[in-house]
Amino acid sequence: MTENCKASFNVQPDFHYLQKNFGFFQGDESTLTSNTVWTNGQFDPWRAGRPNIDKDIEDLDIIMIDIEKGAHHAELMPVCDQDPISFYKARAM
Repeated sequence: MTENCKASFNVQPDFHYLQKNFGFFQGDESTLTSNTVWTNGQFDPWRAGRPNIDKDIEDLDIIMIDIEKGAHHAELMPVCDQDPISFYKARAM
């Protein structure tokens, strides 16, 4: 991926950007975030860069929702007859 980004866009991806700049779920800073819902859709280009949850997060009330056949915030759209089951599951959370 790094080589492709460099060749295509002349940039080098920073795989630790969120951790370095925001401290999501890392070390002593992990308790600064609570009551949070993270939605990631199958079609979101940043899905691979979602926060790395490496500890028990139940005490922080953090919910991670993966939406198959959709994108983030798809669960916030009005209900449609063509919605995949993953939208209904995300809305029920």
